[in-house]
Amino acid sequence: MHNDSPVVYIVDDDPSVREAICTVVESAGYEQIACDSAKSFLSSFCPNRVGCLLLDIRMPDINGLDLQESFAGSKIRIPTIIISGHGDIQSAVRAMKAGALDFIEKPFRRKTLLQHLRKGIQLDTARRAREAETQDFSRRVELLTTREREILDILVKGYTNKEVAAMLGISHRTVEGHRTNLLLKLQMDSIVELAQEMTTYNANGGNI
Repeated sequence: MHNDSPVVYIVDDDPSVREAICTVVESAGYEQIACDSAKSFLSSFCPNRVGCLLLDIRMPDINGLDLQESFAGSKIRIPTIIISGHGDIQSAVRAMKAGALDFIEKPFRRKTLLQHLRKGIQLDTARRAREAETQDFSRRVELLTTREREILDILVKGYTNKEVAAMLGISHRTVEGHRTNLLLKLQMDSIVELAQEMTTYNANGGNI
């Protein structure tokens, strides 16, 4: 498999379960990385690859729910499907609160498993695309001068060139020049488009 192809991590201490799931995952065209423990997963996880995690609850060292909850304090961001042969409402609620994509009980059907996996892969792919766009926009924002960034922050709030000029004590023509330059640097066609991009940028953790 290529390093840019989706990967499914299968974390379960039962070798027969791992083997069965690997067969299903392989039939769908995804790479599989089978782990018999939480520690094995942590040493195998690659943050740069699109993926999905199938995580069993009951394991010998660190149980699945504890592992999942630890992701919040780490750089691990991956759609996680909790699997269990001993499902209960309390565990399901705990898993969902920690951000699990879903909670499914063993034994599960091949079709059901693949539906969840495809959803997880799609979500991870979409998240990475959004983050890539934000990073690209962030790099363009860094090209702005201090004055251009100041004018940008005001313009996206809906103020006109004349209002910006009055607020900053500069000429209307000067604002127009800065506005043209920042639109070119940010590769935007209008302030309206730029305002929309800024909303997405800030929603994804950007900060001007």
